[in-house]
Amino acid sequence: MGKATNPAAARVKRQAANDDLVSKGNVESINGVSVNHGGSPLQRWKATKQLSASQELAIEHCLRLWDLAGIKEPATTAAYGERIPGNGRPDPEWVTAQIIDAKDDLRRIEGYFRDGARKYWQVFENCIRYDEPAGRVGSRIMGWSDRQATNSARLTVQFVADIVCMNERLVA
Repeated sequence: MGKATNPAAARVKRQAANDDLVSKGNVESINGVSVNHGGSPLQRWKATKQLSASQELAIEHCLRLWDLAGIKEPATTAAYGERIPGNGRPDPEWVTAQIIDAKDDLRRIEGYFRDGARKYWQVFENCIRYDEPAGRVGSRIMGWSDRQATNSARLTVQFVADIVCMNERLVA
């Protein structure tokens, strides 16, 4: 027969483990490898309400465009049923038009950040699209010190989101 566990003792152990994770900033070390349980920078900023509604809208707009632009082109093999209406697939011409529109929109948005401001777009894209840790993005691209890199990356993302929201005339 197995040992009976005391539910109160198990609860105390779980709470101690959670407190330990929180004290280390949601980073757990397993066999010398650091595992981040805190999520992406975007998730943390949303959870702590550090982004305004218009900034969140601009970020969601860019995420949708990146998603559409990343749609794979239609297959070149036969699809047997593409001419049957209501087969559950969107019209290939419509999908192609959506992909082209999304790519055009992304080029236009990137055009807002030319020359010296290109780094701002890179920080935004790496934090939001690729979920790269904000401190690493800021220190690698912009040369910020470790102490200020995370906050500066957040401010840069907020700035770019505000510019996108303003120029794209998004309404929150």
